[in-house]
Amino acid sequence: MKKPKINPEAIHLLKVSVFKSLIERQEAFLDQPFIEPKNYSFSFAQKTTFNHEEKRVRIQLFILLKARGNNASNLGIQGEFGIEFNYKVDNLDNLCTKEDDGKRHYDASLGTTLMSISYSTARGIILQQTQGSIISLSGVIMPVINPADLLKAPVESK
Repeated sequence: MKKPKINPEAIHLLKVSVFKSLIERQEAFLDQPFIEPKNYSFSFAQKTTFNHEEKRVRIQLFILLKARGNNASNLGIQGEFGIEFNYKVDNLDNLCTKEDDGKRHYDASLGTTLMSISYSTARGIILQQTQGSIISLSGVIMPVINPADLLKAPVESK
């Protein structure tokens, strides 16, 4: 069977919504002097849903970042973000197979492509959302990662 090809012109990012944006300093650290973060640890999770009839795909990306001081010490500052991406994929029929039991299986290249777009966009959103905040005056730059890894399981970056 011929592997389906991704057609970038058939992918439309319809809407991006930030449904959670929280930067906080944990109460246990409020009495301690503020220490400028030196680096960050990141945790990622995602949820992807398909509406085949409408050729729609929704990706919800969940990001937790924690500020670290020297020697990776916990500074009690963290940010939690939830960002939703809504796509229309004109050629969705060509990118899936339907099993005898009615379940659809979508080509992995579609998931990787959409996650690449979503993660890249999320990097810019997080940078903008964290600029001038307690977590970073200059903004947090999320690491470059393999977006296919986000499709497998929760991912942690230290």
